Amino acid sequence: MTNWKSPPENDAEAVMQTWATTHCRACEGWRPILLGSWRNVRSFLIGLWTMGWLVGSMPLGGWALGAPPDNDIARKLTEDVAGEIDKKLKEMRSELQSEFDSHDWDAVLLRKESVDSFLASVFLFQEMAELERFRPFRLFHHDYTNKPLAETVVENPPLREAIRREASNFALPPGRSVRFKATGRRYPYCRMDYPVVMMFEASLSTSEGRMAGHWSEPLLVNRGLDFPIEPNRFEVTWGPQKLQLFENHGRVVAATEQVGEKTPVFNNPPQLFSLLDSVRLWKWLYGPQSEVTFSFDSAQSAVPGAFVYELWRDQARVQRAELRFAHGRLARITCQQEATPLLHHSDIVYSMTREVVGKVTNEGLFQPTSRRQYLAGGRRIDVVFDGGSDGQNVPVRLTIECNGQCLFSLRYKNVQYGPSRSLKLDPRDPSVLEASDRIQAVYQALDEHRVRFEPTYYAVGDLAPPVNLAVQRSRLKYNIFAALVARDWSRLRDGLKRYRELVSRDAIGDDMYVYSIEGLTQTCYEFCGENDGWRVASDCLAPAYTACGPGELRAHIGRLIDQNRIGFALLALRAASARSDLDVTLGRKLAILEPLLRQRFSSNENRFPEPNYCYADRINYVTRSILKDLDAGKMSHEEK
Repeated sequence: MTNWKSPPENDAEAVMQTWATTHCRACEGWRPILLGSWRNVRSFLIGLWTMGWLVGSMPLGGWALGAPPDNDIARKLTEDVAGEIDKKLKEMRSELQSEFDSHDWDAVLLRKESVDSFLASVFLFQEMAELERFRPFRLFHHDYTNKPLAETVVENPPLREAIRREASNFALPPGRSVRFKATGRRYPYCRMDYPVVMMFEASLSTSEGRMAGHWSEPLLVNRGLDFPIEPNRFEVTWGPQKLQLFENHGRVVAATEQVGEKTPVFNNPPQLFSLLDSVRLWKWLYGPQSEVTFSFDSAQSAVPGAFVYELWRDQARVQRAELRFAHGRLARITCQQEATPLLHHSDIVYSMTREVVGKVTNEGLFQPTSRRQYLAGGRRIDVVFDGGSDGQNVPVRLTIECNGQCLFSLRYKNVQYGPSRSLKLDPRDPSVLEASDRIQAVYQALDEHRVRFEPTYYAVGDLAPPVNLAVQRSRLKYNIFAALVARDWSRLRDGLKRYRELVSRDAIGDDMYVYSIEGLTQTCYEFCGENDGWRVASDCLAPAYTACGPGELRAHIGRLIDQNRIGFALLALRAASARSDLDVTLGRKLAILEPLLRQRFSSNENRFPEPNYCYADRINYVTRSILKDLDAGKMSHEEK
């Protein structure tokens, strides 16, 4: 771009020597990621070289005679330049918006749904503490437009006293808190990601909260989980002036940020922390900013044994909830949640300026947005309560369903109300950290494609009670991955046998075992090569599919096809075809399906997505390798 040494002396020369630029700088907005601060992340600089365009626009006679154009012509040309720049600015905004709209935000919404399901089970206690004006699951019915809600109550006077009594039962006055543990699981509606089972504990008071994950399944899947961060040993804490996230080594991965008065927006980047967005939003909703008007609906008759209320926004019902009582105690809450529109803001804010004839004009900020449907089709949320031996009535089970299918289920345990205690982070279990360090060493060996790796395995006594479950899992994971890197197939089989026993003992479900072996197989293909990858696929993954029941195996086949994991789908098909209890009609369909899948892969291989997960999951590479070995007639490796 030309830099003029001195300003031109007249308007005509000014137009002749104009350089016009349009600047668009993208600044990171208030975004809690690794750096936790404002920084430039992207910028555009579009220069419009206007000299030739201006010369071509001038009347030929005046220029040919060397006479300077008059000021009207100069002004007109300046206006034309400004108009052209405005046109470019408009085109730039349109391109940025189109780029933002082209992203597949469905995966982000599914991950947000997973996060909100887990967090709703935590926030329920604080919402119960204000039972008399109870509005549960605010994360689900807030539509990010900050429009007020209208609450209609179907009055049932005999239950008023019971509601007041339950409100005092759940109350969290200053100095009192509730602590509990819970195990929740998502079900496989998460597209490319694996559903998560997570055991965590939480602590809540009137102003502070803490949630800490202890262990999760599938154990051997390192990335591609239906949760935005590693669910093992993470902690998130929040309060009036803080919001912090700690990863499993105790390092802060999101800088402390202020929880302000401004309405939070859903602006998490595609692969990052919807967890923090949801915590921040709920903290805002819990304050006085959440506006709800209240009215009784005398036109409706009371539901026997239930207290009913509805939430409305813009004459549309958002939620209908029933509080059912038994023997004067709260027994069940059932909510029918309608679909909610979300305005998804880009995590990048663009600052635009224009400069014409040395005059800089600020065109303001531009942030692409996209309206999406959250909880499309609505949800049915069900909470069951039970009075304990101490007389404390507490929730024991929470489920979320859509169209009759379970999306999320959770069981509470060890619920205790009592004096508020410090919410400082608990000391880390040195045994878990020691195992995590060993696992990181294995990952480094995988990254470096080491041919030689000398593992230090944990002994059998280190993998069983009385060692706590989180430590058992961490140590077992190290043994399995270390055996994989060292090509110690005997020890790998032994580790997987112990892992399957662990999963069965905890009644988690065999599907989690299959997910883990898929993740392990992908890792082996990526870092150990085709031969070793096929060995794990044929000796470990194929038997895992074979051990599934007929219905479960059909579900896995459907999932794998939907995820374009064609190689694994073919292994599952072979396992299904070999079953003695296979339905004849289904057998015919499976026989037809394999060539169709092969054809689909060969014709669409370049269009299949390649997920950007660490530690493997290169779908097309795995499928090509499996097809190659199947066509070569390999079914299993001989013992080495």
